[in-house]
Amino acid sequence: MTTQTKRALSILEAAAYLGISRSQVYRLMTDGSLKNVKIGARRLITRDACDALLEAGVNRDEQDAA
Repeated sequence: MTTQTKRALSILEAAAYLGISRSQVYRLMTDGSLKNVKIGARRLITRDACDALLEAGVNRDEQDAA
């Protein structure tokens, strides 16, 4: 199963999907910008949460340009 078809991503997969570092993913999770879920000992991030983070950045850039 590829990252494109998985609904929940590991930290490393989310970092690759977003094009950022693993430590930046942890920072975004800590400050609440990137929603995640803990299942057992693992932290997972949904693709929807990644897409929402990207969309929020696009919307912020559009507002800054106006």
